[in-house]
Amino acid sequence: MLAPDYNNYGHSSWEIFKARLIELKPDVEIVGEAFSAFMKTTDYTPFIKEVLEKKPDAVWSPLWGNEAVTFIKQGMQHDLFSKVKFFFPDAAALDVMIPMGKEMPEGIYMSSRYFFTTPNSDKNRSFVETYHKQFKEYPDYMAGESYAAVYFLKAAVERAKSADADAVVQAVEKEPLAWEAPEGWKVMRSADHAAVEDCVWGETGFTGKYDFAVLTNIQSIQGEEICRTAEELRQVRGK
Repeated sequence: MLAPDYNNYGHSSWEIFKARLIELKPDVEIVGEAFSAFMKTTDYTPFIKEVLEKKPDAVWSPLWGNEAVTFIKQGMQHDLFSKVKFFFPDAAALDVMIPMGKEMPEGIYMSSRYFFTTPNSDKNRSFVETYHKQFKEYPDYMAGESYAAVYFLKAAVERAKSADADAVVQAVEKEPLAWEAPEGWKVMRSADHAAVEDCVWGETGFTGKYDFAVLTNIQSIQGEEICRTAEELRQVRGK
């Protein structure tokens, strides 16, 4: 594992992934854990060399944004990605894909909350086409999520028949609220105000349609399969 050194994402995402990995595969051997200084690391050579020396089957790396771009470019200098499988849970974002351009190695596993090429639905195609026409670029995951947030509020206000904040909260807490977004259906749970949504994973590859890599061999992990259950929520809150 190689993660950025801050608790709200770097550490917490690894702890959550590690716990579930051990639960699913008790005999797994974790051969190394490393944290790079967040927004300060410019030379990843020591981390790259450590990975190459330990020869793991796979590396989980929640690096994102410019840090992911820097790491991938430096890793390519050591032929890293042809020797070790990498999984980046937050790097299938256009702020990684576009800067890498044609340099992006193929076959890196990446994930995103939304990737503009999927699903192949009327709603998503319309969203991507309209967004591209207006801004001359493709929508990144935050564009998709912002669009979804506006339509969640619309659905919540319509259920409450009011724009009053307390009325909207009460309407959503009464029962889960489902609404459609470009990436598909989402459900706002009343128990913890968390949006249950699918998680997209794929491998970096080139289709010839874009000047940058996109996700290929896409799999959509269903949100209800990976979210905490009501009992798990109670246990977490109890701690």
